[in-house]
Amino acid sequence: MNILIEVRHPHHVHVFRHTYFDLIKRGHNVKVVAVDKEMSYPLLERFNIPFEKVGVNRKGLFNKLINILSSTRKLNKIAKGFRTDLLVGKASPTMAFTSFLRRKPYILFTDTENAKLLWFIIKPFVNTFVSPDCYEKDLGINHIIFNGYLELAYLHKSLYQPNQSILKDLDVQPNDKYVLIRFVSWNASHDIGQSGFGNEDKLKIVQSLSKHAKVFISSENELPDELKQYKLNIEPDKIFDVLKYASLYIGEGATMASECVVLGTPSIFVSSLETGYTNQQRKNDLLFQFNSSQGVLEKSIELISDNDSKENFKRKSQEAFKEYINVSNFITWLIENYPESVKTIKEDPDYQYTFK
Repeated sequence: MNILIEVRHPHHVHVFRHTYFDLIKRGHNVKVVAVDKEMSYPLLERFNIPFEKVGVNRKGLFNKLINILSSTRKLNKIAKGFRTDLLVGKASPTMAFTSFLRRKPYILFTDTENAKLLWFIIKPFVNTFVSPDCYEKDLGINHIIFNGYLELAYLHKSLYQPNQSILKDLDVQPNDKYVLIRFVSWNASHDIGQSGFGNEDKLKIVQSLSKHAKVFISSENELPDELKQYKLNIEPDKIFDVLKYASLYIGEGATMASECVVLGTPSIFVSSLETGYTNQQRKNDLLFQFNSSQGVLEKSIELISDNDSKENFKRKSQEAFKEYINVSNFITWLIENYPESVKTIKEDPDYQYTFK
């Protein structure tokens, strides 16, 4: 089978990279196309995944619409030349329109309920929606769910082994505390109308926390001069080791907050954006969420000052995730056996536990 996978964000690289290699080992032809978004290209190169460029992530609704047209033209040409049998990716107008033009099925993996305009555009062209069971929308008869999070496609205990050598890269001793703070650009379609830290709040929280622990910042935008000394400088594929050994994560990115939950690191999510998976994690006391910066500093200092905080969250995470499946193996099976796999999982939802 000829399978076309689209990557529109660094997160997508991780979600599909194990499946990419598994499908090739099983004799399938797999082509990856990618949009230039932050570290997506460097990550694909780091994991030795060949890819073709189909677009860039642009700011502004008008520019995004123009980009959809040009990217669809490129992708349709690639899909035709590749003789594509199946398209796989997250929510993408480019993939949806190419699926329609080529008359080939499109499997869409999602965990974000926002972006109403995006869903309005693409929903008629999607053959199968796949989401975690905490997803808060019913996408109809073509919607199947699994027990887990997309982060378990690369952070499941059978897939990820932490490397403590990251502490040397960070110039941190094993018993030292450090905090990772994440700022996003708010340019994604699901970010429209959402907000997190104000500029003054960023400086205040960094300066305050630096009195209690070493602080590192990961940011999608250029940092102001006052914060550049805190910039995290590592190879992009080492970010999970940074999260694993951190004493605390504070950030505007839902994905990274959820990754910390899986890894057992105390996590504070600062955003007005709500998703099914962060809502579930918050209700299970695995995550703290604030709609604005108000209260964040106080909670941060409380957590970083608690010497048992890290161990407590690690224990809660292990307990919460012990029944969850290896999502990467589930994705590989679903794709390889499509569309019969959809029928199987609809008739017997417990079949997914074959992939624990």
